[in-house]
Amino acid sequence: MSEENLQKESQLNTDDQQMIFSDSTSETLQTSPTQTKGSEYISYNERIQQTETMESMAGETQQEDQQIKDNKNNEDEGEEEVKTPELGIQDYELLEQIGKGSFGRVFVAKREEKIFAIKELQKEFIIKDASNLYFVMEHVPKGSLQDLMDHSKQEGKKFNLHLAQFYSAWLILGLEYLHSHSIVHRDLKPQNILVDQDHYLKIIDFGDSKEIIEEDYTFERRQSGRQSAASFSSLLNTDKEKPREQTFVGTPLYVAPEMLEFNQAGSYTDLWALGCIIYQMLCDNQTPFRGKNYDEVFQNILERRLTFPEDINLDGKDLIDQLLDYTPENRIGYRNYKKLKEHPFFKSIDFDLLTQQQLIVPGMAHMSQIHDMPLLTDDHETTFSEFEMVQTPAQDKSKIDLNLRVMEGKVKLRRNLIFYKKRKMILLEDGRVILAKDNLIRNVFVLNKCTEIFLVKKDRFTIRTQQIHENIESSDAEVWVNILNSIKLMNTKSQ
Repeated sequence: MSEENLQKESQLNTDDQQMIFSDSTSETLQTSPTQTKGSEYISYNERIQQTETMESMAGETQQEDQQIKDNKNNEDEGEEEVKTPELGIQDYELLEQIGKGSFGRVFVAKREEKIFAIKELQKEFIIKDASNLYFVMEHVPKGSLQDLMDHSKQEGKKFNLHLAQFYSAWLILGLEYLHSHSIVHRDLKPQNILVDQDHYLKIIDFGDSKEIIEEDYTFERRQSGRQSAASFSSLLNTDKEKPREQTFVGTPLYVAPEMLEFNQAGSYTDLWALGCIIYQMLCDNQTPFRGKNYDEVFQNILERRLTFPEDINLDGKDLIDQLLDYTPENRIGYRNYKKLKEHPFFKSIDFDLLTQQQLIVPGMAHMSQIHDMPLLTDDHETTFSEFEMVQTPAQDKSKIDLNLRVMEGKVKLRRNLIFYKKRKMILLEDGRVILAKDNLIRNVFVLNKCTEIFLVKKDRFTIRTQQIHENIESSDAEVWVNILNSIKLMNTKSQ
C-alpha cells in the first residue's frame, strides 16, 4: 500500500476524533492538507470492526497455542509416569537372611516402615516377558521313588535288592552333602525323592529344611517330659507364627521320635527317615511304623515297635536297626559318614565311582518300562453316562450311580512342588472314588482293605492303593480322611 493511502487511512473526521479521545484532545490525529473529501479511506467504524476481528483471531490463536502447550505438558507427564523407575533392591533395607535354598536366599527387609520378605533368585533360573516372571527348574521326568515302589508291589514283585543298595548309597551321599553344609532336610520321604533321566535320585521339597549350627545339636530335654499319645495329633496344627525350629515338621510315617518327644531336629532326624525309606524298599513297600491313626503311629514310633519280615536281607536289617536307634546320637552315620559307608550292606558299592555317577543303575531295563509313562496325563475321557466299572465292591459292571454319592468337593492332585491337577472328587457308598474334570471322569479307584488313607498336613492327605498313589490337597482334608476311612471300613466288612 502507498504512503498516500496510508495517510488517508490515518485521517479521521474531527467529530469522530473527539468521540474517541474525549479526554485527550492533544492526541487527535492531524488531517493531511492534501486529503480531499472524495479520497479513498477506511472509516473509524470499519477500523473498529477490523480491530475486533484481529483481536478475536489473536485470542483464538492464543487459545490454540495454550491448548497445544497443555497437550504437550500432558504428554510429558505421561512419559514421566511411564519412565518412572521400578523399585530395586536398593530401595529396601535388608535386615537379615532367614532362608537359603538351591536357587537363592530369602531376606527380611524394610521399606517405609513396612516389613517384607524378599527372595533373591539367581538370574539363570528366571525368565520374563511383558506380563510375567517364570521360575525355571530342572525337569526330573521319571516320577518318584514312591512311584517305583508302588509299581513293583502292583506287579507282585519285590523291590530289587541291588537297586535298594544303590539308591540307599546314593541317598547317603546326598545327605552327607547337605549335612556338610549344615542343612537338615527334615521331611525326607520317598515322595520327595525323584528319579532323573539317568535313573539317579534327586532330593526335592526343601520347604521344611533348616540350617543347623553346631550349638543346635545340644540335645536338651524338655522339663515337661514325654507327651501323651493323645496329644500327638495336636502337633500337626502348630501355630504358623512360631519360629520354624519350634514347629512340628515332617511326615508322620517318617518322623523321628525326638521330633515327637522334644520337638528337636538335627542331622540325626534325616538319618531316621533314611532308615524308614530303606525299610520300605526292603519290606514290600511297608513303612516300619504303621497304625490306624496318627496317635497309634506316633505311639509305635515312641515305643519303637519295630518288626522285620523273616526274609529280609540280614545286612539290610542290621543297617535299618542302627539307623532307627531311639537315641539320636547313637544312629549310625551321625557325624561319621565313613562308618555308614563301610557298613556291610554297601560292600558292593564303590562310593568314589558313585560320587562321579560312573556306576550303572541296577535294573535299568525294568525301570525304563516303568518310567516310560508321561508324568502329567489324564487317564480317562469318559463321561458319567458312559462309564462302567469292570469290578466294584457292590457288583460287576455297574454303572456309576451318583445317588450313592457320600461326599464330593474340589481338590488338587499334587504332582510335585509346582504342578498339580484340579479335580472334582466324588466318594460313593460302594467304596468307589471318582476323579473328574469338566464332567469327564479322569480316574476311578476302589477302596479296599489294602488302601492306605492318612492325613499328611492340615490341608493335604494321601490315598495309596496297589494301582494309584495320590497326594491330595483340600481345605477339608481331615473330613475327607475320616469319611474315606469310614466307607473303606464299611465296605471291607461286607466283602
